[in-house]
Amino acid sequence: RRTATTTSIEYELLAESGTVIEAGTVSLIASARPYPFIDLVSPTAGHIGIYEIVSNEMRLSFTAPGSQRPLDLSTASVYRTDGSR
Repeated sequence: RRTATTTSIEYELLAESGTVIEAGTVSLIASARPYPFIDLVSPTAGHIGIYEIVSNEMRLSFTAPGSQRPLDLSTASVYRTDGSR
């Protein structure tokens, strides 16, 4: 969620049951190259990664906490939309 008075975006990671397993803020740096950066920061965890969105597909790669940001998307998870709105 984004409000007019904040520059961060809140996120929640949910289990299949719908239970919140992590919540925090997400920062996107779309100008980073060769892939844009994505950082998730919560009181209990921190994840840095890269992403790419093409058409209805998003590839997302995070590293383990304390590791360097991934250099490519070779181990990325892939998320797709069905195209409906």
